[in-house]
Formats: sequence, C-alpha cells, structure tokens
Amino acid sequence: MLFSTLHAFKITKEVYIGIHTFTLIEESYNEYGQKGVTMALYTKGTNVGMLRKLNFSIRNESGPCSDKNVEEGHYVINKDSITLYSHWKRSRSSDNTPIGDRIQVYKLNKHASFYLSDSKIYIEKSRRNKDTDEGMKYLYTEVKTKYEKVLLDSYVSNIEETFKAKFVLGDEARVLAKEVKKALMQKEKQRWK
Repeated sequence: MLFSTLHAFKITKEVYIGIHTFTLIEESYNEYGQKGVTMALYTKGTNVGMLRKLNFSIRNESGPCSDKNVEEGHYVINKDSITLYSHWKRSRSSDNTPIGDRIQVYKLNKHASFYLSDSKIYIEKSRRNKDTDEGMKYLYTEVKTKYEKVLLDSYVSNIEETFKAKFVLGDEARVLAKEVKKALMQKEKQRWK
C-alpha cells in the first residue's frame, strides 16, 4: 500500500524507559522528494532540539510513482530498551531500490543514553538480475569459487558497515522477515483501535 497524500502532523507524548522519562515526537515531513514520518526521543524537560537521544524513520517514500522506494518502520518500547523494526519494499517497476528487513535493539544506560545492543539485517540493494554489485547475486545463488565468496563477503561487509547490523542469511533471514512482518501487522492493529 503506497499512500500519495501525507498531511502534516506532529504528535508529542511522554514515555518511560527504565527509570527515565522521555518526550517522544512523531512528525511528518515532505521535502526534497521524500515524504514520511519520523519518531524521535528527547530527554524530558530540557531544550528538545539539543538533547535528541534517538531518531527513527516510521515511514519514508522517495522517488517517482513508477520507481518508488518505501521504508516502513515500527518501534516497541520495552522495560529498559526500544526495538526498531524496518522493512524496505519497492514499487512495481523499480530496479534500483532496496528490499529487506532490519531489527535494531537499543538499550538504555544509567546516563539516559541509548546504545545499540543488537542489530540484524537482510537487504538486497536492487532487483535481482539488475544489481550493480556483483556480490549481491550470491545471496540467492550458490557460491562456487573463492572469487565468488570474496564478492559475497564484500557485499555483506559493506551492508554491515553501512547499516551497523549483522547480515543474516537463509533461515535467519526468513525468521527476521517474519518478526518484522509481525511487528508491522501489530502497528496496523494499533492504528485501528
């Protein structure tokens, strides 16, 4: 489901993580060819613009209709952490946009700062057989030579460095996709309550 209209809004609420209180702001944007919604956490009771602790894309759309890139996200606040779920999808004819999933777990330290404690990702940067990165094709075809293994390892390493996450394959990638899908379905259920 791609939405074509995004009405400007800003939602502010107080949330508790561990023993700390934060101001959570969800805000829409529509600029520079992108539109979507972001979530940001700020230390409560201070100058909001100066003490942003964490930000996350709940939704981001970029590109023209026929070549649209969409990132969907959801967050779950736990006792002493926040879990961020991301899913990238592409429109019908888009070749050079990513598809995949990521889960990030940020824990809170005693100074009310978040640190990344766990992060997993599976992402294909472009449509299969249209990829410009030679190593990507070995995500879904068998590696047969040392050179092909080097190409795959290079692709995985690049993604891990870019997204600060452990790249998962096979069953782990399928479990990751199921967890993200479940979280996004939960988000939709919450919207209709």
